[in-house]
Amino acid sequence: MKQVNLSKRLEHVQSARAHFMDFLKLCKNYQIGKFHLPPTPESPNESEPTESTSGAGPAVRQSSLVAMASSRQAKIERYKQKKEVENRLASMKAFVESDQAEDEQIREFYVLQIQKWITTSLEEIESIDQEMVILRGRNALKQVSLAQLQLPHVLSASCFHPGWECLRHREVTSHAEAHLGSLWRSMG
Repeated sequence: MKQVNLSKRLEHVQSARAHFMDFLKLCKNYQIGKFHLPPTPESPNESEPTESTSGAGPAVRQSSLVAMASSRQAKIERYKQKKEVENRLASMKAFVESDQAEDEQIREFYVLQIQKWITTSLEEIESIDQEMVILRGRNALKQVSLAQLQLPHVLSASCFHPGWECLRHREVTSHAEAHLGSLWRSMG
């Protein structure tokens, strides 16, 4: 995707996901390829671990492991299908472009093209979902204000060696604002 303002990135990613989903729904309606539509993304609050899931017992962890294994298996299967479709497309491409193919062969060629893009769309949606989690986390992090940080208010020279009274000191909060403020500005 084109570089965009980071504040608008989440909107652009959500829009791209919606377009991929529209394409996949059309393909599902026309019964082109066999695939499952990805689930809708979680709301921002559901993506954060709660106290009940962070300290969850073995049953929840086991179901999470099963979900990860099935996701991995589905990804492997999609990769195999994609390679098979690409090989079939490569073998048919020269034949179709030479205008020697019959209508049914041309139709099969274009259906294979669509199936290739179905697989690509599924991969992109998976990637977009991961990016949305990161962007939501980044936005939540930005909402933490420096005022909420519990820092000691003053470092004085008296906490150092007795001969160091002439050293300059300043409040920790002003030091944090000076350094973290530039970090926040670079992120946003």
